[in-house]
Amino acid sequence: MAKFTTGRRTPAAEADEYLVQVSTTEDFSADVRDYVTADTSIVLPNGSVNTGTRYVRVLARNTNGDTASNTIAIRVINPCRIDFNGDGNKTTLDLIEFINGFRGSACQ
Repeated sequence: MAKFTTGRRTPAAEADEYLVQVSTTEDFSADVRDYVTADTSIVLPNGSVNTGTRYVRVLARNTNGDTASNTIAIRVINPCRIDFNGDGNKTTLDLIEFINGFRGSACQ
């Protein structure tokens, strides 16, 4: 689960809703995920944002158009402790990664 806020304690003047965009690219040209909320914060479901560097921006929307926030870069760490391969899912591949950890020398 990931929680983002618009950076405002009070809603933007005359904003009907907020569009939170999360992307793997700084210019939002690829892999853009959109989340709409009427609040100044949003909790994203588990697995909706995979690990790695992600770029986030918020657009305050109303009938006159959108007003965009600055873009911020965030580093998403693995939110699921048993998701060993970091793909956002809990599968047998994670169990294999866990078992392989015992055979390797990463912790010596």
